[in-house]
Amino acid sequence: MRRFFIETQLGPLLTCLWLLSQGTIYAQFAELDETTTELEDFMVYADPEVMDALRNRPFSKRDPTVEAFFQALPAITNEVYSENLREMRSYLQNCKLDKDRKIRRIAELAGLSEPPEGLIDGYEERIETLETLLKWMTKEMPIQLKRLDIWKEPELRWRLKRGPVPNIRLHPETDELESRLFFNWKMIFQYRPRARNLKLDFDMGIHLREQTGFYNPDGFLQWSELHRKDLKTFEISYPVILTETLKDNLSEEMPQYLAAYKATMDSFYHILREFFFSDLADIHALYILTRGRIFSDEWHQYQATALGRGLAAYLVFQSLEGQFGRNEILELQKNDWTTWHTRKIGSEYNSITWEGEKKPYAYYGDYKRTPDLRNIYWSTLFVQSLADKYGASFVSDMCNSISQNSREGKKTDNVLFQEITGDDFEKVTLDFLAHHSAL
Repeated sequence: MRRFFIETQLGPLLTCLWLLSQGTIYAQFAELDETTTELEDFMVYADPEVMDALRNRPFSKRDPTVEAFFQALPAITNEVYSENLREMRSYLQNCKLDKDRKIRRIAELAGLSEPPEGLIDGYEERIETLETLLKWMTKEMPIQLKRLDIWKEPELRWRLKRGPVPNIRLHPETDELESRLFFNWKMIFQYRPRARNLKLDFDMGIHLREQTGFYNPDGFLQWSELHRKDLKTFEISYPVILTETLKDNLSEEMPQYLAAYKATMDSFYHILREFFFSDLADIHALYILTRGRIFSDEWHQYQATALGRGLAAYLVFQSLEGQFGRNEILELQKNDWTTWHTRKIGSEYNSITWEGEKKPYAYYGDYKRTPDLRNIYWSTLFVQSLADKYGASFVSDMCNSISQNSREGKKTDNVLFQEITGDDFEKVTLDFLAHHSAL
């Protein structure tokens, strides 16, 4: 009886415990299933890092559009890197092969029987600098995609209504989303306790849809002092805006996004090519060497005048005329051969100034609009106009007079000019300035 009573009382309790245990097991399976579902929806993005830009945290959700960018952009980064490295290697090889002809031709045009040793050494230093840059670039990709900033269009528009977002805006007329990149690339830095630090910075901006922008070089370089350890890479955070059109038509829309990214990356490499591995850079380097090694070392023209600057540039341009042709040389000069001036990115200069912002720099080429013989550009045009006016022998006659004067006397440019042309140098100068001011 007692046993029956106990079993009768425990029966419901055991049944309840059994049901509870089954419920717990079921809940565990349900939780496991839910966790499995969440894990299947989870992804770790690395190299490049992918960020949820609105929430400023790692983007971890599986998303076919984000995954498409994550997979495609690194390959494009590598492709652009390889293409540019190949072009720069080719340029350096041609530069080496043409070295002797360039140096000989400049010396010949200056009336020298052979190139000064300093001119040869100086150009060798330029080639060594290019070799240093290429060794660094071969070992380490100079421009690296570090991060993707993911914006969903509805969230981005919501965020823009509540305040500005750096480098993204709604166009005031079209209401379209626009994005840009602004960077400062501290490419070269070497601390020198007893001399001026070696440095080269590039401030730059690019409009991602229009592919136009600017870059502004700033710094102090000495080719012979440059070492590979002084060179610094450039890391990019690139914005990706997920529109409904892009997500719904990924295969049709994606190519234009990838093309824009490739053009952006190539624009950054273009800065390196234009500043170091280009005919424009070569002209600038040869000009500096001609002024320093011929005008200063050989002719003792320590204080550069407008005539001296223009003559040095004329010798350099003329030495390359046989290689490129006069029209190409004049086009290079018109484009911009003053390397240290603000330069364009893409098809045209664009300061990318949005409403309420100040322009970061003067307009591209602004220094060309007003005649100023303190400027290399205008002193070059000045001597070209003198050569057109007084004939092809004017430059060689002037160079010979300067060379002879450095050994025999101290005649001014005015006296030397009058002995060669019979005209008053100051009047000719004023006529040139007045003519171009009226244009």
